Amino acid sequence: MKEVGKNSAYDHYIEIEIENQKVYWKGMECKESYQEGRLRVELEKIHGKDNPKIDGIVVVRGGLIDTDYYMVM
Repeated sequence: MKEVGKNSAYDHYIEIEIENQKVYWKGMECKESYQEGRLRVELEKIHGKDNPKIDGIVVVRGGLIDTDYYMVM
């Protein structure tokens, strides 16, 4: 990811929809992403890059535009 340099923080906002126990991102179903009432997040390492890491996840009801996070984008 070229948005930031090495050892730098990066905030990334992703809007998803959960409907009938199925997760949708940009209108596409994300298979097996919602199981037993839990959202499943999987990270992939890109060849030659640092290990992916998440320090926190914030889940809000509604769209990103309904939050204060929309103002920082």
